[in-house]
Amino acid sequence: KDKRLIYIPALLGLGRVHYVKQTAAYSVNEAEEFALLAQPPTDLGLTRWEEAQALALTARDLLTRPEPDAVFDAVPEAVNEARELAAQRKALEDHLYRVASLTLQYSPAAKLYSRYGESEREFKLRLSQAARELRDAEVDKLRTRYATRINTLEDRLRRAQAALTKKEAEARARKQDALLSAGETVFNLFSGRRRSVSATVNKVTRSTTVKYDIETAEEEVADVEADLKGLQDELKAQTDAITANWEQAVERLEEIVIKPRRTDIEMALFALAWVPHWQIVYQVGNVTQTQTVPAF
Repeated sequence: KDKRLIYIPALLGLGRVHYVKQTAAYSVNEAEEFALLAQPPTDLGLTRWEEAQALALTARDLLTRPEPDAVFDAVPEAVNEARELAAQRKALEDHLYRVASLTLQYSPAAKLYSRYGESEREFKLRLSQAARELRDAEVDKLRTRYATRINTLEDRLRRAQAALTKKEAEARARKQDALLSAGETVFNLFSGRRRSVSATVNKVTRSTTVKYDIETAEEEVADVEADLKGLQDELKAQTDAITANWEQAVERLEEIVIKPRRTDIEMALFALAWVPHWQIVYQVGNVTQTQTVPAF
């Protein structure tokens, strides 16, 4: 049926909160602006600033003149004197001192802090890169510790394989010589020629000894190969453990909460603000109703 613009009193606080913290690990010197609008108390109590509305405005956005034909609501008794406004301002400063904070993310494993204004995604990307570099450095250090032992076993394996190859070649030569000698001995027996059988027997005996030497060399190669594989498997297991530990470590984050000092709360403006609302009168059946809604 009707509407009109009405200004309703509220308490407005504008300013900034400074966050200053200097340590050996990080340095913070930042400020965050605030604009809080709260309904004044209906009695002589203090304003409930925890229920205040946060606004995205500065002092330059405020109007100094009302709209034409607008009306003004009554000023509550709790804020109609300078002394009472000063008490409400102090209540806002106390509220900001209690609740205002700046939070940084911290990775204990990488010893890395997030930066002011850095998004969570940006910090995690930076943390992942740092963690990869630290993981690689740890793996390189581990491989360096194992390198001497692995190189020693690889040298032993090359020597054992070379010894085995040499003994196999000797075995083939001796076997061939023993076969020729045995054949010659049989021929001499049937032909009536005399020749020492003991020389032939000695050759066969030496061939048997070489066979034993080959088996010993093969065992040496197998033992060294097993030792080398075991050491390589141990290195791989520890490398995998380092990788897994870093994957878990980057997920473990702590919060560093920086609180302002009382002197870090800067109040640029604290005043009684007239907030525009539409007061609407409408009909529901035979009942006339009035509703007030914000006009900003």
